Amino acid sequence: AIADALSQAGWPSDRPVILNPGHTGGALEFAATFARSGRAAPPVVEFSTLTYVARKYRPDGVTVSGRAKSLKAAVLGGGMDMLDFAATLFPGVVPVADVIASDLSNVNMVLHPPGAVLAAAWVEATGGDFTFYVDAMTPGVARIMKQLDDERRTVARAYGHDLPNLIEEMKLLGTVEADVEDTQDYRAAIAGGEANKHIKGPDSLEYRYYKEDFGHGLLPFLEFAQIAGVDTPVARSLYSLAEIAVCTDYRQGGRTAGAMGIEGLSKDQLIEKVRVS
Repeated sequence: AIADALSQAGWPSDRPVILNPGHTGGALEFAATFARSGRAAPPVVEFSTLTYVARKYRPDGVTVSGRAKSLKAAVLGGGMDMLDFAATLFPGVVPVADVIASDLSNVNMVLHPPGAVLAAAWVEATGGDFTFYVDAMTPGVARIMKQLDDERRTVARAYGHDLPNLIEEMKLLGTVEADVEDTQDYRAAIAGGEANKHIKGPDSLEYRYYKEDFGHGLLPFLEFAQIAGVDTPVARSLYSLAEIAVCTDYRQGGRTAGAMGIEGLSKDQLIEKVRVS
C-alpha cells in the first residue's frame, strides 16, 4: 500500500526509501510495485528486522521491551552509500551483500511459525494467556524451529550467503542474552532472553503471527527456495498447516514470486537482479 501511494504521489527515483523492516522480499515487492505503475523505483534499503521489540497492548500506548543492538541491511537499486545513509538513522546497521541476504535474515520467519502452528489449540482455548517464548517454547517446538532454521540457512547458501543460525543472529540483535554459549540449544536461549520472556501468546488466529509471518515470511521464503531448487519440507508443512488452521490462502494478497517481480527467473537471474552496483 505504501509503495502504491508513493508511486502515485510521484516519489522521486533518486530519493531512497527505508523499509524498517522489509520482512522477506519487501524491497523486491516495493520495486516491483513501482515497475507495475510504469515508474522507476527509488533505491530501497531493507532492514532484516524491526529496530525495536514492541507490542501494542492498549489503545493509547506502545510497550517497548527492547531495542536491536545491530541488524542486517541491504539495498536494492542503489549503491552501498545508501547503507551509510541508513546508518545515520540507525547506527546498528550491518551492511550485507544484497537483499537476498537481508531477506533470509528475517528472524521472525523462523521464530514465530513453529509456535504459532503448534500452540494453535492453546491460543484458541486461552486467548493467548501464556508466554509465547517460554511456555510455548517446548523441546518439540524448539526442535522443529531448529530444522526450519537449517532450511533457511541452506537456501541462503544456495544464493552464496553463509548466515549465522537463529540464536547467533538473535544474540547480535540483543533478543538473546550475550552470555549464551550454547547456540544449538534454541529453547534455553530464546526462553532466557529478557526482551522476549514476558511476551504473551497470540490472542486469536487472526494475530499477526498467523498473517505476516506466513504470507510475507514463509511464502516468499518458499518462493526463493523453489527458484534455488532447495527442498524445504518443514517450511512447507508449517505453511500448509497454517493455511488450514486459519482458513486462508496466503497466496491471495501474499508475497508471491509474481508480487516480488521475480516469477520465471532462474537462480542466477535472481542473483543478478539483486546485485549491488
